[in-house]
Amino acid sequence: MTYFDIENTINLRGETGAELTMRVFAVSGFSFSGKTFLLEQIVKQLVSEGISVATVKSTKEDIRAPEGTDTWRHGVAGANPTILSGPNTTTIRFNDRVDILKVADTLNVDYLLLEGFKGLDVPKFWCIGETSEEISEIPNTIRAIIIWEGSKIASSLDDIPIISNAEIDKLTSIVKTEAIDVHDVLV
Repeated sequence: MTYFDIENTINLRGETGAELTMRVFAVSGFSFSGKTFLLEQIVKQLVSEGISVATVKSTKEDIRAPEGTDTWRHGVAGANPTILSGPNTTTIRFNDRVDILKVADTLNVDYLLLEGFKGLDVPKFWCIGETSEEISEIPNTIRAIIIWEGSKIASSLDDIPIISNAEIDKLTSIVKTEAIDVHDVLV
């Protein structure tokens, strides 16, 4: 079981006082379609504008503490979560998958950007990378198809814009206007 102390949130903005509305947006697509690169560029742009950002990456694999390390031993003993506090970073590792909305409740940032989460009902970009991909059905949550130089789309997209990954200002603008309140996310 995972517990969060909502009273003591992780405040990445250094602010106290009134609750801020966190907005959520996703970058989705199949493996090797450029999701990480695109998300990295969007994060850099938002941060350069003074906007605070947290990210969550969905993965098919569990990343555990290296076997034999102290934090691994703590987890094997039953600690959940285990927290590794270094001189400049902190890593929190849970022994179970935590709902992203519960994680969001512990953060105080302007935007929570998700990588992956194809099935989550949030506004998102769909990356197709450098491949030519047939797109037969576009979920209503997709705000734009992101292509790389040399990509071709063979089908109609029902008024979904097709945007180059190089158009970071345009993509960031879409994130800022289309992201939804994190509490409006249905899981």
